[in-house]
Formats: sequence, C-alpha cells, structure tokens
Amino acid sequence: SDPATWDAGNVPGLSARVSIPLGVTVGCEMTEAVVEGIEVDGTLSVGNSHLKVVNLFVLPSGALTITGHSEVVFSDVSLRLAEDPDQYGNGLLVWGTIRVNGAEKTPFVRLAKSPRAGDLTLELALDPIGWQAGDRIGLPETRQANLNIVDDSKRWIETATIRQIAGRFITLSAPLQFDHLGARNADGTEELFPHAANLTRSIVFRSENYAGVRAHAIAFDRATVSVHNAAFLDMGRTTTAALDRVTNHIGRYSFHCHHVYGPKIPTSDRQFEFVGNVVANAELHPTSRRRWGIAIHDSHFGLVKSNVVFNAADGA
Repeated sequence: SDPATWDAGNVPGLSARVSIPLGVTVGCEMTEAVVEGIEVDGTLSVGNSHLKVVNLFVLPSGALTITGHSEVVFSDVSLRLAEDPDQYGNGLLVWGTIRVNGAEKTPFVRLAKSPRAGDLTLELALDPIGWQAGDRIGLPETRQANLNIVDDSKRWIETATIRQIAGRFITLSAPLQFDHLGARNADGTEELFPHAANLTRSIVFRSENYAGVRAHAIAFDRATVSVHNAAFLDMGRTTTAALDRVTNHIGRYSFHCHHVYGPKIPTSDRQFEFVGNVVANAELHPTSRRRWGIAIHDSHFGLVKSNVVFNAADGA
C-alpha cells in the first residue's frame, strides 16, 4: 500500500500487471487489493488480506506465502484464447514455491448417530478442533440408491451452518432437509454413521462467479508445494462432459499437481503436501459436476492427507 514500493510511483490498480523481481520481497496486508495479474519471481507474502486477480503466476525462482485470514478471488473475465489457446490463464500457476498455512481444523468427524430431516442438532463422535459458530458443514448422501442418481438436484447432500457448538454437540442455524442414515449390520442395527465435514477455512481461493469463467490451480515441474488448511471453492473449469480444446479443456482442475517431480538436488523434504484442505462448490447447484477435485498427475514424493472433497463429480 506504499506508493514508494512501486516503479510507477503509485499503488497498482484494477488493470495493473505486477512483476515482483528476483531478490525483492513484497508484503500484501491490504483489506482490498485488485489487479489484473501478478508475476512472482521474488517473494510475495500475503497476510490477512483480500486479493483479487485474474492471473497469479509463481515463477521457478519465486515464492508465494499466504497466512492469516486471507482470500484470493479470481476475477470472472473471458479467456484470451488467441494468446492462450491451451487455457493456462485465469488462475494460480506455480513453478516455484507456494506455502499456505491456514488455521488448523479437524477436517471431518464421524457422527455419533444418524441425522434426520428436521434435526437442529448433531452429535459428533468426538470433539473437533477449531470448529466454531458460523462454520459451514457438509453432510453426504447415504442412500444406496445414490449410485443411480445423475441429477445433482435429486441427491440428498446438503450444507448447514453451525449456530452454536459445545464440545461434540452442534446446534444448526436451520433444520436439516434430508435423512443421512448410517449403515446397518446383519441384525438391522445401525453401527456405521456418516461423517460431517467442515467446509470453512481461514484461507480461501475461489472463483468470483461459479457460473462464469472459473479459475484453476496447477503446480508444475520442480514446484515446491505446501498447502495446509485452505479452501478451494468453485474452482476448476474441466467438467465431466466430453473433452475438447475450446469449451472443455483437459487439466484445468480445482487443484492439480502436474508432473511435479522434485528438485535437481534431492532433499529429505516432500515435494508437495496438500493436507487438511477443502475442495468444494460453495453452493449446491446443477452445474457443479466438475472433473476431479484433487488431481495428482505423474507427481512424486508427496503427501495428500485429511482433505475434504465435497459436491464434486469425482474425488481424487
């Protein structure tokens, strides 16, 4: 926010294309920062900020760090097909280093009994970490018939908001719409109950408009990826429809490690970590059938653990 930081002598605005050169560190701690594009060859540190951008590129020598309560929103603008026929743009592209550290939350907890339509309270099997009033939770479809359901509007999945939580007992802001029954044993006794997943994180990456031009996130080659406790909402353009290079390009997913194969000089550190995150559509809607919530493609020496993929056509 200091004009003296910038070569132009003023803070970048809506149409600005920002380049952070090698050896330079820029800290972003602004309530609202809106630019067209950011190219990071040095270091960009985002903390407790709201950043709106079309393209966010982390080059091989660059590093992006995000902490605190931060949100990166990708603007709903048209793809530039003449310049970018492979549609790499409109999103987060990482060749360098990305480190994202949100507040710790238990990602999902098994319920202690079956939730039913009309319930205002949920009982969990154990006390979760970090769950609080205002958090959004997701409950799955548990009917066996869901294997034959293609129309999203007919699936019994739903989200709810926590109004109050005391240990493992949750009070919701509105009654449940559907039953989410557990599985029964041979005697007819319920013994395996569904999970409740927390869909709220302190760090969020999201598309501005789920029905518009959605963003994607991808890491390549020798990227170093550490993403913990973040939410990727309404991300990903590739759908379950037939693939083509114009209207449904392959590989533009919510989060995608694409041929991430490690440093030139091997170390003991993992090359990529994707832990405790949420990949979800922010709302339940018929256009949500996006291909692959988490895509790990020919990538090595990584850890993918304790994530939530909710309301997606395919998981991981």
